[in-house]
Amino acid sequence: LRDRGGSTRVRAVMGRKVTETVTVVARGLSLTTSDDHRHLVADRWDGPLLETKARDVMPGDWVFIPQPSPSGLRHISMGPKPRVKALRFWPEEVELDHDWMRVIGLYLAEGHSGIYRRTGRARGGPNVVWNFGPSARPLADEVVRILAEKGIHADLKLTKVSEATYGPAQCWRVRCRVLWLNEFFTKLGLGHEAWTKRAPDVHADLVPGLIGGWLDGDGSSGPGFIKGFSRSTAMIVDFWRLLA
Repeated sequence: LRDRGGSTRVRAVMGRKVTETVTVVARGLSLTTSDDHRHLVADRWDGPLLETKARDVMPGDWVFIPQPSPSGLRHISMGPKPRVKALRFWPEEVELDHDWMRVIGLYLAEGHSGIYRRTGRARGGPNVVWNFGPSARPLADEVVRILAEKGIHADLKLTKVSEATYGPAQCWRVRCRVLWLNEFFTKLGLGHEAWTKRAPDVHADLVPGLIGGWLDGDGSSGPGFIKGFSRSTAMIVDFWRLLA
């Protein structure tokens, strides 16, 4: 084992069989342990660390998980294709690039995802959506184009929004119902709603594209400043760390 203070020789390894495991996933990183494995957990990013069993870790907690590269993620492994009827598209390995960062950054600004109910079917369907204002058609076109280049189909439609802040309005809606994309975003830990968004821990070379996409969706500029908005304070902290 090696750390900043030097190295320590491993003297022994202990193993045991377990019947239940827990996988903790955050920002594209994951850790699978026995359900009674102890983690150091905080309820906020600057809070005190408390010893907690893996089965008691809750969404929103702050935990230590391994970082595969000190400079950030460039590669994501999706694993083997799940046994789902009629499922064909399932790339097992993904190289993160500038285009992916644009799509993800715009999702962090304007997107939401989840599983929607389908009439007459017991199994729900995946749903990844971006909503852009009427004047932001180029951003919607960009998302559709990049996804198509990655082999993923998405629909684009000008949609009426009945519950907008100032009454009925319209938006350009990009909708993708590809299971792989929903699972990819989940594995990256992007969050499903505005207040649960998190920025993935990507390589420094990819950070400009990621933050640029977010600012194009939810940012503004003026004399001497550029600023962005999010309901997720945790995501703002993520960006601050990525820029450090």
